[in-house]
Amino acid sequence: MFLNFKLENKGDRNKYPFFLLKNLDISTSIKTKISAKSKKQLDVFEAVFGGSFESKLEDTGWTVEGSCQTYSNFGQFTPTDRDKFMVCMTYPDEKSARISREIDITEGVTSLPLSLDYNFLSEEYPGNGISDWDTIELIIRSANGNVTRLVVSSEDLIEAELMFGDMLDLPEGKLAIGQTGWQTFSRYIPVSSGKGEIKIILSSRGGGNKLHSALLVDNIRFAD
Repeated sequence: MFLNFKLENKGDRNKYPFFLLKNLDISTSIKTKISAKSKKQLDVFEAVFGGSFESKLEDTGWTVEGSCQTYSNFGQFTPTDRDKFMVCMTYPDEKSARISREIDITEGVTSLPLSLDYNFLSEEYPGNGISDWDTIELIIRSANGNVTRLVVSSEDLIEAELMFGDMLDLPEGKLAIGQTGWQTFSRYIPVSSGKGEIKIILSSRGGGNKLHSALLVDNIRFAD
């Protein structure tokens, strides 16, 4: 949308043209798309939301249950964005680990573009002798109480051949695992305006060795 005001004097030098502009009201909603390349804007978003996990989880509003924290590297794995990422794991015998935080959804927004990077590691890869299965959940709760719940298990990923065998380089030695490798998840989530919540959960039905399972997450963003 453009507003164009033009002031002209058509030849009479003894008259000075002017106009009075008062109580200009623009009621049309204006949407501005900020370029993802704007580092300043990304810095502001990261400081408020903490989706790139550059600070301690609790310092950016995340609530933590179980073993979840930020790392600059985890074994041989490094962040996809900036300097740190988040890892939740069920080591040594935890049943679950989760993070959650409040999100404030703007008035009139009915669909939220959510993207994040993840890598799922599990000892339950074929041949490792473990088959009690791990589960990943992504839950978005809207202000009106509606819940979007996305769930996948290590069994699903293995059957779909979305995991491959690898060795995790831990300080105390190497551990045989399966992993998805870093992947990007993107989906539009139906929402309502007001205070909502995002929650990421890793759960397990059994105990593990040195890892059992771990969920690496980085670069959560509300953009296409």
